Amino acid sequence: MHNLKIDDFARLFGIREGEMPGECRDLINNLDFHYTVLEGVDRDKVILEVFRTLGSELPIPGPDRVGVWERGWSENLEEFVDSGFDSKSLVPFYNRPGKRVMRLQGQYISPKSLNFEADFLGVLKRWIAKRFFPEVDHVYEFGCGPAHNLMTFGEIYPDKCYHGFDWATASQEIIQRIVDSNGIRVSGQWFDMFSPDKTCQIEPNSAVVTFDSMEQLGGRFGPFLDYLLLQSPKLCIHIEPLQELYDTSILPDYLAAAYSKRRNYLNGFLTALRKLEQSSEIVIHDVRKILGSLYQDGWSLVVWSRRDS
Repeated sequence: MHNLKIDDFARLFGIREGEMPGECRDLINNLDFHYTVLEGVDRDKVILEVFRTLGSELPIPGPDRVGVWERGWSENLEEFVDSGFDSKSLVPFYNRPGKRVMRLQGQYISPKSLNFEADFLGVLKRWIAKRFFPEVDHVYEFGCGPAHNLMTFGEIYPDKCYHGFDWATASQEIIQRIVDSNGIRVSGQWFDMFSPDKTCQIEPNSAVVTFDSMEQLGGRFGPFLDYLLLQSPKLCIHIEPLQELYDTSILPDYLAAAYSKRRNYLNGFLTALRKLEQSSEIVIHDVRKILGSLYQDGWSLVVWSRRDS
């Protein structure tokens, strides 16, 4: 059995072990990140499951699915209120504890802890905040859903201003409840990433972040990318599935790429950023795989900024 330690997280994040923030070190040392690499028959069963899924009917993201997210965040809102405003109730149901096969550096793994995914995300969010937010005044999350990421950021840096944008109105209701119950400096606003309102201004000295929200745009990310270029935030940090990072000569990556295409998830975004960098419009600061679910590497990182921002 393997165990992710501080040096392993450092390699995944592309930093030296000594650069790992103290908050992240504490979580890594106190949580259970043991896992087994699946091999032989166990690996074959996983691969067979993925093949069967690829042959089944799968929902395709798009503007017509806003109702799905409205219902999901409404459930989080109800649980948040019923729990007495417990931040744990804001975690999306697809990130809740459960026995799941994950993808790590091209291998299928079976975590020991039912909380492996949520705990890993907790480390990742804190590292992002400590790495990218110290010098900014505002943090914008587009597709913020139930605002669980913004809650974490606000706990780390309570003096900064946070803005949660989402196309589900339940998201804005959750954010108002967060303000009333926790006092975090966060505001909510309706926003459609398929058709951005270009008059919606991003404050100077701001960071933009997305967590698996651009995934839903498929190949229709152009208007949102144009919006970000127009607004020119200091930094853009995306945790998204990036199809360009798959090595399709390896079976798990081949299947992940096939699944992402089958679902019509984010496609061509990294390629577009690289073209913008070649034309000297932007600077890409980092690109890397970090962690994935059974079907794809949903937590891949790309960080960029306008060259003149």
